[in-house]
Amino acid sequence: MLCVLWRWYGRSPAEFAKIFNCIFNQRLPMSRVRDQFESHIRLHGPKAFIVYKAVFSIPFHDPEELYRPQRDLIEDTAMELDIELYRLQEEVTSPSGRAKTAKCAKTRKLYRSLVRRASREEQFLADRAPALEESPTPSPSIGSGIALNNNTSFEDVEYLVDAEDELEPTPLAVGRPAATSNASAQLAFRVFDEYSGKQTSYTFLCHTCTNVAR
Repeated sequence: MLCVLWRWYGRSPAEFAKIFNCIFNQRLPMSRVRDQFESHIRLHGPKAFIVYKAVFSIPFHDPEELYRPQRDLIEDTAMELDIELYRLQEEVTSPSGRAKTAKCAKTRKLYRSLVRRASREEQFLADRAPALEESPTPSPSIGSGIALNNNTSFEDVEYLVDAEDELEPTPLAVGRPAATSNASAQLAFRVFDEYSGKQTSYTFLCHTCTNVAR
């Protein structure tokens, strides 16, 4: 959802936070929603987050309307909240994956850890895809019914930006994400509460939704 917001709408962190909180029934401050994308997901980029790669690898005009449901949900929510969103008409490039060359050693170490995890996730999905195509019934996703810990502290990664670095636009790869079946697609999203960031945060799987997490 954060990737969709930041890719297809004019940057407006305060409004994005209101929409995100409404959709997921949260009360997160604007800074936390903003930094989760700008200082964490985008900072580490497509090699570290397969969801970022999936959202940003398709053509901007989304010819197959893969993320049309998410945009409809965002725009309907904005209307309910009386928020005026600006829908971008063309791609606004922004740097991603800068954590790889960050001056902070801690940031570079976290980047390598996230890349390894993303690589394992992609390999798992690739290995699982043929079985899903052959199976007549949906197979349960990994982690079904359990909480997934990302082994990183949000407080450690929330502000990992080297402000003195010169930010130059990085070309975004254009491609097509692996096709998924709506029958078996499930939603994974991070759940926050008033204690989030003080201890840890968790990711849960929801069995009634599709790809809205992207």
